[in-house]
Amino acid sequence: MSSTAQAEQWESSAAALHRTLEALGVEHIFGMESPAPLHAEISHGSRVTPITIRDERSGAFMADAYAKVTGRPGVIGVAGVGATNTVQGIVESWLSSTPVVLLVEEGSGSTRHKNDLQDIDLLPVFAPITKWAARIEDPARTADLTAHAFRVAATGRPGPVYLGCPWDVVSPDPRPVPALAPGTSRYPAERVAPDPASVERVAATLAAAERPVIVAGGGVLVSRAADELAALARALGAPVATTPSGKSSFDEFDPRWAGVVGSFTSGPGGRGRVAHEVIRRADLVLLAGTKTGSSATANWTVPAQDQKIVHLDVDPAEIGRNFPGSIPLVGDAKLGLQALAAAVGSAEPRIAWAADLLAVEAPRAAAAASDAFVDVDDLFASLQDAVEESTIVVTDAGYSTAWAFDRLRFRPPAGRFITPTGYGTMGYGVPGAIGAKVASPQSRVICISGDGGVGFALGELETAARIGAAVTIVVIDNGGLGWSRHSNDYFYGYHGKTEFADVDYAAAARGLGCEGAKVHTSEDFAEALSEALASTSPTLIDAVIDPEARPPVDMYD
Repeated sequence: MSSTAQAEQWESSAAALHRTLEALGVEHIFGMESPAPLHAEISHGSRVTPITIRDERSGAFMADAYAKVTGRPGVIGVAGVGATNTVQGIVESWLSSTPVVLLVEEGSGSTRHKNDLQDIDLLPVFAPITKWAARIEDPARTADLTAHAFRVAATGRPGPVYLGCPWDVVSPDPRPVPALAPGTSRYPAERVAPDPASVERVAATLAAAERPVIVAGGGVLVSRAADELAALARALGAPVATTPSGKSSFDEFDPRWAGVVGSFTSGPGGRGRVAHEVIRRADLVLLAGTKTGSSATANWTVPAQDQKIVHLDVDPAEIGRNFPGSIPLVGDAKLGLQALAAAVGSAEPRIAWAADLLAVEAPRAAAAASDAFVDVDDLFASLQDAVEESTIVVTDAGYSTAWAFDRLRFRPPAGRFITPTGYGTMGYGVPGAIGAKVASPQSRVICISGDGGVGFALGELETAARIGAAVTIVVIDNGGLGWSRHSNDYFYGYHGKTEFADVDYAAAARGLGCEGAKVHTSEDFAEALSEALASTSPTLIDAVIDPEARPPVDMYD
């Protein structure tokens, strides 16, 4: 083809960005009509639907949850100062290994360093919290750099990327640029199999163990490896615990499920105590797809440092980080678990060693009937009854997440239980639920938040109403920052200024175009939940609970 013929097929850089996103299968961009030249192209007709948000941080949370549900990178588009508002959301995606592509409309290069409005170099801000941070500086590179951004986000250990789009570079001007055909639109895009010799060695170690246990982390969900996890558990006859990030990677109604390990569930009455005891009694612990962080290991005490540990992870830097004696197996969780199950074959089931522990049900203290407060156990019993096969539950950070870890049970596949365990960012719940609903409109989506968390994102209730995202939002209202209040009391002997005014969040929801109900009894909550789930409008239930109610967090021992 002649250079002239090729030039006639070229497009403006804004059009090239648009066509590249369409070719990648992008269906939604969460943001505020930025980058503006891109949205001008979209306005002429597109397979890409913009979701206009009220706060850029919420947009990042929406994109994160969208990616978790769909298995495709989430996309957020913002401009200037709005980019800095996304930092907490991008860190959440970074720490939870979620692919999010952040497109930022930057200022003109010709006025950089001249005190232009919002002139700040954002690359140093985002470089430490993304897999790749770059800027399009040549219109001719628009398509290939965009395709590369998605490739980086979706390969290896997935994560967020930053792509700067200066308005005078990614523009509607008729400068010719080539539009390339990209390929990476789902994650994990390319899987890395573990070394066969390592698989054989690890499989022999597993087969020789008398009391093996598997601890599944968030990497199992990222890799969509629930079936392979279940197959290996069957082959070994081994119990399975999950980290907080790995919750829902294993059938939690299966008698082999030990519980969620870590600090959030191992306090009084928590199922995590069962998980901890199972792991302590094991003579071999297989860690699959976990970064072995503090909350997932009860501050690096479960498993114990002197236990025999095998660690399977796609990121070799994580293996041995916190448990230096671990036997390494580097590779994608799905391929690694699959290879181990095949190599183990039909090993003699050994589940009997843990049967007495697995049969233990965590005790629940009987609560007196009250006309003032919804009982937390009753609330979660009603929520458990509402969880159907396709239901997606999104929690906020704080007590709401800790209770959900312990009280609710799920079955795979991935994307049914979404929570901000990476960074523990309050304000995730409502926008995360909206992102999940956009990703799967046919699914029932329930958000569980505290009154502290919901206060970060009340404005997004208008977003839910405007776009018709019929999510059910349950606010566990203890009248303040419960975690702060109780931890201050526990560690320092004072409450601090942690109480809120008596806010009617249901009334606020109605003012923002949603339905709302405030309830004080378990019976009223069950009725309100039933009505909310049947509604075609987003609905918020303000459930007032005892301010002294506490989840089974280990610091309350």
